[in-house]
Amino acid sequence: MTWRAISSRRWKMFGQRPADRSTRLSRVEEISALPASTGSAECPAELGETQSAQGRSRSALAAFSWITLVARSVITMAAGFVATPYLLRFLGAERLGAFRASQQWTSYLTFLYVGLGPTLLVVLLRPASRGDLAVTVGVLKSGMRITMRQTLAVVLPAGIAISWFMPDLVGVSASIRSELRWGTMLGLGALLLAPLEMFRSVLACRQLGSLVNLGLSVQSVAISAVAVWLAWLGWGLPGQFIASVVGIAAFSAIAVYFAVSHLSGYMSSRPVEVDGTELWALRWPMFLTGIGGQMNLLTDYVIVSLVADPVAVVTFSITQRLMTVLGGFVSSFSEVGWAGLAELRAAGQSELFERRVLELIRIFLGAGLCLLATLAAFNQHFVRLWVGLPYYGGDALTLLTAVQTAVVAYFMFFAWTIDMAGDNRFRVVVALPGAILNVVLSAIFGRWLGLYGVTLATVVAYLVGEAWYSPYLFCNRYGVSGRVIVRETVRSIVLAAPWAAVVWWTIARSSFVAGWFSFTAAFGAAALITTAYAWFVMLRTEDRAAWRIRATAILSSRGPRGAIR
Repeated sequence: MTWRAISSRRWKMFGQRPADRSTRLSRVEEISALPASTGSAECPAELGETQSAQGRSRSALAAFSWITLVARSVITMAAGFVATPYLLRFLGAERLGAFRASQQWTSYLTFLYVGLGPTLLVVLLRPASRGDLAVTVGVLKSGMRITMRQTLAVVLPAGIAISWFMPDLVGVSASIRSELRWGTMLGLGALLLAPLEMFRSVLACRQLGSLVNLGLSVQSVAISAVAVWLAWLGWGLPGQFIASVVGIAAFSAIAVYFAVSHLSGYMSSRPVEVDGTELWALRWPMFLTGIGGQMNLLTDYVIVSLVADPVAVVTFSITQRLMTVLGGFVSSFSEVGWAGLAELRAAGQSELFERRVLELIRIFLGAGLCLLATLAAFNQHFVRLWVGLPYYGGDALTLLTAVQTAVVAYFMFFAWTIDMAGDNRFRVVVALPGAILNVVLSAIFGRWLGLYGVTLATVVAYLVGEAWYSPYLFCNRYGVSGRVIVRETVRSIVLAAPWAAVVWWTIARSSFVAGWFSFTAAFGAAALITTAYAWFVMLRTEDRAAWRIRATAILSSRGPRGAIR
């Protein structure tokens, strides 16, 4: 978790003030009918089925975003791979674990925005999706002002309070209490960058997710490099928080630069008034479902530090690292593909919409399970060679982390579409109780079973609630057959199971992997076989044919921006 999670989303373009209140209300009502999700966004439905505002096809832009997302994941993994051993040496396990646990504590400051970020994204999405840059930039500027007021009046004072009590919340030894307290306060500087997060959403809505991934790659490298450097200088925990702020500032600067460069006339535009009544009508459901997501995804380190100690947080996070970073490929297709689905639905192409949904399920669930099984099989070898077996949390934690990653990717594909359509109020009934169940079970299972009990609790809570309810709600509201969703889900799991069993039995306890050379050779071979298995077994014939056409179109494209058709 980084401080980026605290801020709301970024946007920008150039705009003018709407004529009256009725115009603003109609815009909000229009947005309520538009589905969307996380990650990058695709814009104008009016430009036609295959073209975005930049003139590129959905497939091409999605492919560019996915390629850069893959590169970003590799860079993030490499940065952490290099930095972690040095941080353990210069800081010690307790300091590093305390830093990571405190990051999750401060992430709860997000609640004090009361759903502001995702709500402004919903309000922004409709004009951005139809290429109405004037209204988009007006909403952007108004949203930045609202976010900054909320930050200064509510979030920053609360952050100072939570920072003061952070040593007690994390449970550190007396020798580092002062370090943690003042380091957390230094980290609050990232809150002042919260309004700039909206520029990221502008790039996403313009289908420039590749630029977002570039910025996040720079952020990851900057944080790791500055963190190691300051740890080497003896700055302790304050240095880690300073490194985080530096990295986030670097990303913000890159996002602002790229967004402004794609928006002529930005400086001369004026804000668009956002109706407060309609805004609050959307904020409360966003707030409640946001609490659920936050409690599910960003409480594990907190629970581990409470039921064990900060040192256990390091073991927990290191064991999960390979799957949470490289396993992010599983959810990446939903991140780069949801906007194309929104365009199809807005254009009324329901049959094509359903086919694309089923194709994505086969990719991020079927092929994703194959990838996660391979990563899980190599995880013990990776941790042993990286930092040593004492930091390996066990096979149960490894396997449950793989399952959790797959489950989250599956239901979030549906959940974000629901949320960004303005229908998140229908998820509250399951999302919030499920999150509470997760926290309770995490505390119980953590004390009873140890580290893997915390992840087991998350998996159980998801399976009881969001994993089935979000697809059910998606089908009911958007006219997709629940029967075919279930069919493709079961098919993906059944076909992935043999590969998972084979790769685990072959690799997990293999004595062949003795050093980095043999690890690289074995992992490379397994990755190629995994790709082949996913291509020929998980995907259908029509999927392979479609991807051949897409690849040919992308690789054969030439000329300046906008030439890809």
